[in-house]
Amino acid sequence: MRRVFKSVIFLATSALGGFLGAKAYMAFVGHGSKRGFDHYEGPAVVTGVGDAPGNHGFIAAGVAGGELEALADKWQSYHATSVGLEYVPGMDRDKLAADAKVIHQRGMNVILLPPGAANGKAWSAENPYRKSLADVGADAEAAGVEMLCISWLNGPPAGDYWREQAKALRLVYSGKLIMAADAADVQRIDCPEAAEIFGAIGPIEIPRRLPGAPARVTLNDVRVEWSCTLTQLESYAKKYDKKLALLHMSVPLAVSSQVADPNKAVAPGKNPTLQSMMYEALLLETKGRAKTTDVLLFDWGTGDKGSGDAPNLAAGVMGKLSPMWAAAVTKPAAMVSDKARP
Repeated sequence: MRRVFKSVIFLATSALGGFLGAKAYMAFVGHGSKRGFDHYEGPAVVTGVGDAPGNHGFIAAGVAGGELEALADKWQSYHATSVGLEYVPGMDRDKLAADAKVIHQRGMNVILLPPGAANGKAWSAENPYRKSLADVGADAEAAGVEMLCISWLNGPPAGDYWREQAKALRLVYSGKLIMAADAADVQRIDCPEAAEIFGAIGPIEIPRRLPGAPARVTLNDVRVEWSCTLTQLESYAKKYDKKLALLHMSVPLAVSSQVADPNKAVAPGKNPTLQSMMYEALLLETKGRAKTTDVLLFDWGTGDKGSGDAPNLAAGVMGKLSPMWAAAVTKPAAMVSDKARP
């Protein structure tokens, strides 16, 4: 209770602390002319600690065979429950089935993603795959893929087009469909019947402090920022009785706690401490949201620690990730003595 109270006070006293409240921030740094987060309504409230999203894990990009097996073993050790597989150029039904088998043998689900999803270059106004969605769906069905991401949008979806695509897909694919878009445009989806899950594609902006405010922030400060953003995305999903997927959830190494000063054209420098804190706050804040946020996929970066925008390259993050994703231990019922029995 104390944590929630401090969080609400933090936002309520934003004028003193130099922090932009949810509505003010989102109107100030929204996605250009798009109507994104600027219609947030209500305060940010830190959720209670509970289950992590049911499908949490990493995106595998362009790996196969022994390399995929080694990564799958590693991800399993971090308590991942799902793996995002890219349907890369040259992949066919047999290859997808073989990769899916590697994941399934380790007790994890497969989420099929369009090519380029891991590096944020899968943007397309229509079908993001190299073959028809119906053909991709048939391959996914044969491989036992649990979820299929059908879009990777950075603009408002064409409702009639996606309704037709979903209709054709459901003739050949029995799993769940994800309609994914950037965080602004996922809130413009007007064809909710096309998918069971709305996917918000990262990196996702969260509130930051006004220029000139103290740069120092605490873990709880950042967690409140994530809460503000996630609550809004969940609110839109709930409006249509949908689940939410957080995809491509990278946090940039060059990150700042402050909104850029419009009078200073200086890009934020590398800040590994804040990057690590933002990852930790996201992990904390998504626990307890499993009822709505059902998918959380991080990129799996390649390179050395501290060299990129992925949790395995951010110092100290992986050590925090594993315990946060571990299944909660169910305590046995208390023993009742014979005298106390009715």
